[in-house]
Amino acid sequence: MIVPPLHSVDGRDVLADAIGEIPRRLTRPMLAEFLVVGLVATTFRTGWSVQAIVPALALWLVVGTVLALIATSRRPQGHLPGAVVVLTYIGVLVAGAIVALSTHQGSGAGSGGAGSGGAVTPANLAWAGDAVAAVCICLILVDGRRAVVIPPLVLSAATVAAATVMSGHTAASAAATLFADALLIAVFVVVRAQLSAMTADLERRHREGLVSRAEAERRAAGSALRTTGGRSALEPARWLLTTLIADPDRVGDADVRTSARAEESYLRAMISIPLGQQARWMAVVDAARSAHVLVSLHFFGASGLVAGEVPDELICAVAARIHHIRPGEHVSVSAFSAGDGGRVSVISADVDHEFTWTPGRCDA
Repeated sequence: MIVPPLHSVDGRDVLADAIGEIPRRLTRPMLAEFLVVGLVATTFRTGWSVQAIVPALALWLVVGTVLALIATSRRPQGHLPGAVVVLTYIGVLVAGAIVALSTHQGSGAGSGGAGSGGAVTPANLAWAGDAVAAVCICLILVDGRRAVVIPPLVLSAATVAAATVMSGHTAASAAATLFADALLIAVFVVVRAQLSAMTADLERRHREGLVSRAEAERRAAGSALRTTGGRSALEPARWLLTTLIADPDRVGDADVRTSARAEESYLRAMISIPLGQQARWMAVVDAARSAHVLVSLHFFGASGLVAGEVPDELICAVAARIHHIRPGEHVSVSAFSAGDGGRVSVISADVDHEFTWTPGRCDA
């Protein structure tokens, strides 16, 4: 037996689909946060000069484009396409170049630059490290492969190192910023790993549950088959198959084909009987077999039929009516349940009769 995996429509894990939605929901809040931080720093630290505004605005646009690209890209097989990954790296490189050039220009303008306060980067670009961390976190949540996540970290570290060298400041603050961002990224790596393990565990439990349910249904069907005498009802079909296996040339015999059609109708009728009602409706199948009549059973309003609303005397009347049909004919028996009663119709070339019942009364 093959158990279908716990997959969504397009073949990815259910939890992976849910995790992939997180970056899409976080992109706008993160960009809003970066914008507010940049505006506050520009107002109170660097001032509203062209030299201060243009790099900050350019950096915000680049980061927004990268985050939107990651969040909205389709992920075949659960991974980002190579083109998206390359464009992300290019965006990180451009962002790093903006920070490095701004730092270089600020250090050239004077010790610490305008409003830098001795920091490695201008105050209104101080959120650049958080932006790179946000990009890495989105890559972890959406893709999760180390080969995809590590390059932005390396590019970020190289950018900070270059900015430190060009500014002439100590690397203590830069190291502290890198450590904080790396720690945050590590937390999301652990979260992604735990969620992946949770997905695998749910997949295993899902499979075990389906296998267990299928086994219980198989045992219930076997028990019902033994209780209703279904095994004896299968003996003619088994004998016919055994005969054909022993002598395949008899497949074309007219009598064999007639017997096969009849046995097929009896088997289909047995399969269509609602679970728990086999013992009662097998009388109709047995009557059709003894009368050499092909039969088909149809049940409508399954809840009432499963509950056994059809009276036993009505089923016996249906079986008795089948004995009046000529051998070789086909009879269709349809049971309809409406909750407060119902009817059973028997239709063939020789018979067209309908039995009805209501609670406490049976027209048989």
